Amino acid sequence: MDPDPTTADALLERIEAMLSGLTLPGDERAIVAILEHATADDLNEIVTRVDLERLFAKVDDHLIGADNFTALVRLLTARVPDLHVESRARVVGALQLGRTKRVEEELVAAILLATHGAELSTLKNEIDRSGTHHDLEKLVFSDIDSEDLREAILAHLTREAATISPRTWKVLCDIDDTVFARLHDHRYPAMTVYPGVLAFLDELDRGPGMVPDEMGDLTFVTARPTVIGGFIEGHTRQALIRAGVPPSAILTGSLLALTSHARMADRKLEMFNRYQLLFPEYDFVFIGDNGQGDAEFGRRMLEMTPEAVAAVFIHDITGDDPHETPTWEEEGIIFFQTYVGAAIEAWRKGLITREGVNRVAAATRTTLEEIVFRSDGDRATAFAEHERDLERVPLLPDSPPA
Repeated sequence: MDPDPTTADALLERIEAMLSGLTLPGDERAIVAILEHATADDLNEIVTRVDLERLFAKVDDHLIGADNFTALVRLLTARVPDLHVESRARVVGALQLGRTKRVEEELVAAILLATHGAELSTLKNEIDRSGTHHDLEKLVFSDIDSEDLREAILAHLTREAATISPRTWKVLCDIDDTVFARLHDHRYPAMTVYPGVLAFLDELDRGPGMVPDEMGDLTFVTARPTVIGGFIEGHTRQALIRAGVPPSAILTGSLLALTSHARMADRKLEMFNRYQLLFPEYDFVFIGDNGQGDAEFGRRMLEMTPEAVAAVFIHDITGDDPHETPTWEEEGIIFFQTYVGAAIEAWRKGLITREGVNRVAAATRTTLEEIVFRSDGDRATAFAEHERDLERVPLLPDSPPA
């Protein structure tokens, strides 16, 4: 018996055959017709499996003839209610490649506006975890040129945030001298991943509950500038992946912001403002260092939206005693020397579990042993610094103080 020509496999095979060579206007119209008449299940199967980038590139609006691309986009707009969250994320991701036209922006807006509650959070996170510079921040604030559409999207995100309970948090993390010893911290070989940092970020993402939060709420904030095509961001992303970090969104800086610590703080605050508009259903934890204005950025975060900032952690790489400037502590900023110390403070604030502190301590011991220091003196200093915090871990009670 011949296979059913109306099944998703058969329909996908027909579409891919028309996309494989020279795609004629008749082929384009046929593709639109297939998608128009496919059942909801078959449509989702096709959208999940087809090369959407190639589909959008090969179906055209013709100077003489039909506007088949516009017809395709408007069809998908009409069928948004039939698309699952994964399918919606794939369509948005494919539309982000290249310059977006008004009709494409309308499809993006239709997808976001038709998604609600927890599914909207899932959709936004899927877009943000694309593994490229095409993340949600770029989509809403750069790819969408129409102010009316952007305002409608942001208003929708704000309304839907009120339906989400309980609130969890996004982990915002600096990169240089916070994840890697790179700019001002010369205690470690260049580009060393700090002992325990990845475990600490993982525990913050996991959360303090008996049932771990959904993983993937880690976003990096860096003063490194973005450039056309996301070249520097791509280089940064690859360095993080090589270090063992899963694909995460990266909020980048600007060339002007590199000229002073104050401008770095200003730029990071601008990025935080945007990110908070995109994810208003979340609180935020920030981890930075005291080499590039991160403490000031954290202070301004807390000053601007104290109800939405769960904690600010600052990696002390300068050796300055934060107790000499008590305003930092008074304003809720936590300085730490090692990520074991940071984990202890996070446990005290109810952000991670007691078992999480143990896992950070174990990971720290392992990675510390693997570092090839430049001198025996550097090694001894690093081990002594970490041992002070490691010795505190067995002494902690089962529950943090009230």
